[in-house]
Amino acid sequence: MEAAFTAAASADEARAWRALARLWGVTLGPGEPCTVAVQQGLRCHRSRGGLPPVRQLGRPGIVKLADDQGRTAHLLLTGLDGQKATLRIGGTELSMPLAQLAQAWRGEFATLWRAPPGYREADTAEPGSSLAPWLGERLASVDGAASAPGGDLPLRERLFAFQLAQGLQPDGLAGPLTLMQLNRASGIDEPRLLGAARAP
Repeated sequence: MEAAFTAAASADEARAWRALARLWGVTLGPGEPCTVAVQQGLRCHRSRGGLPPVRQLGRPGIVKLADDQGRTAHLLLTGLDGQKATLRIGGTELSMPLAQLAQAWRGEFATLWRAPPGYREADTAEPGSSLAPWLGERLASVDGAASAPGGDLPLRERLFAFQLAQGLQPDGLAGPLTLMQLNRASGIDEPRLLGAARAP
């Protein structure tokens, strides 16, 4: 743990985002990392909730650790199993027992995800939306249903069923968490959190 804070000067959040982007094969240029990432087709996502949602997402991300002296460090979480977390700071990899991680981490997690073509925030799964063709194609690769009209379930209902199966909030909306899990379940090549369970 001490190594993380000793190297805190090289563990600021912007550097952590740039290191995370390299796992995606992307080099972020100058500027605010999440703004620059959009130009590369990537979006930043922040959540809070501890290890269960991190395991569910199954992708590397940034954790902010703090010690009792007030020092903070932003590290990459690259691996997670039942006993330990694998963290990276600069060129150094650390293996940390989960109990030790919990002492310094408050459950904040940040990661990157690849937005589909035509993505807009708060987009819906309605047939006329710009996201509908991509959603239909991705869902078809997961649920085996054709995306053509006819006897098939409407796109929104298929998305609702997918969310239920993935343990997500079943709202029928194509939000970031749903799109991340759809990318993962349909086999899109993205960085994976080592040791995380594979998508069902």
